[in-house]
Amino acid sequence: PSCWTGFSTYSQSYPCTSTGYDFLDNGKSINMYCYATATESNNTYTMLVTPEIDTNIYHANELQVSFSLFRSDSYYQYAGIIVGVMTNPNDYSTFVPVDTIIVNSNAVWENYEIPLNNYQGLGSYIAFVSKNLGVSTNSIYLDNFQLSPIPTCPRPRDVAATESTITTNAATISWESTNADEYIVEYGPFGFELGTGIFVSTQTSSANLTNLTPSTMYTVYVRGVCGTQDSSEYSYAYTFATQCGSIETLPFAENFNNWRGTRLYIPYCWTRGSEDYPYLSSVNNADSVEGGQSLYFYFNAQNTYPEWVSLPELSSQIDITNTKVSFKLMRPFESELCDAGLIIGISADPTRIDSAFTPIDTVMANQQWMDHEISFEQYSGQGRYITFVSYGHLLSSDYYYVYPDIALDNVVVETLPACRRTFDLAVSNISNTSADLSWAGGGLATLWQIEYGPEGFQAGSGT
Repeated sequence: PSCWTGFSTYSQSYPCTSTGYDFLDNGKSINMYCYATATESNNTYTMLVTPEIDTNIYHANELQVSFSLFRSDSYYQYAGIIVGVMTNPNDYSTFVPVDTIIVNSNAVWENYEIPLNNYQGLGSYIAFVSKNLGVSTNSIYLDNFQLSPIPTCPRPRDVAATESTITTNAATISWESTNADEYIVEYGPFGFELGTGIFVSTQTSSANLTNLTPSTMYTVYVRGVCGTQDSSEYSYAYTFATQCGSIETLPFAENFNNWRGTRLYIPYCWTRGSEDYPYLSSVNNADSVEGGQSLYFYFNAQNTYPEWVSLPELSSQIDITNTKVSFKLMRPFESELCDAGLIIGISADPTRIDSAFTPIDTVMANQQWMDHEISFEQYSGQGRYITFVSYGHLLSSDYYYVYPDIALDNVVVETLPACRRTFDLAVSNISNTSADLSWAGGGLATLWQIEYGPEGFQAGSGT
């Protein structure tokens, strides 16, 4: 940016503006990339320095700096930034570090706020330094910089859940103590709107959250109250998850849309069979919901390395033979080389699909979202995990490396009704004026109602 100073002993290409990763759509950020081996770590860095502070108005230790950081790849596990103050923006030796931030999240923007009140020097430039912080490569992006006076009632920082206290229905949240007389904690399910959550007040820097739901992600905010007319800004959002529990009641539904922004590749407490697939994808979703998602499979049609995903465990109180699963399935890219679909079954161990897995049915996918329903009334094993396994069928022996993809959405597990949905609808003996229909299923039904009409007619308006 204009009037800022940037230089690097690693490469003249950095720091630089980037559109590859930005906090806002169509925006820009600063790429602070640096590579330095352990022996080079003291002398190799990338630095970005702000314009000079007018010390007639504020000294550096009266200010705080807020910004957002983005780590581009989980491989760079020690990516981060050093924040400090300088007296000369062109002389690295005048840099005095104030705080070091290590970004723990991958591919998600995280917000930070650093008060400079512990700085004791006369520097008038705020600086960010990227260097070897534990591994050679530091791939970090900076955005949303703001410099402001330290408020009389500071925002609570370092909000976190104490890992040992997280259970299926409770957790203890703590934060860095400030000069507040009281703290207001607001929490709710991930993505809840601030102001609509559950409130807890405390005079200490921790709070116990109770009556939580198992297998659920929660977001927490903390605000300090320093006086009648003096309250802090809410802390940046902190997210944690309760311990996994079994599915206790039906119906159980998952449309995958609420996991966007959670940094998860599959829904929490689901299990997948590989490190890479399947994963949550916003490329397709059955509801055409803006920002919606589906679960995306990509696999070898030879079934050499099948992929699978298992739902959370069904409670022992649920009769699995009296349940069914319905879902939508589609194949984003059709291929003449193979057919592709999913095998649906029950597993006794969600991490295995060998003898622990009992297949119930196989459904094939095409380029349109199609509804499917599988009953487990014929299952006789001890498994409690409903599992989807990739399935491919090569149409020609001339090809081996064929990789189809499948999208799964709108999974619902329900109790079987007495009067069940029919399936395997088929047409035979077609003439100019008539056709015979046949079907399977129906449970205890002894009478069926048939509705038909021209292709594309709306249900309820046919014959």
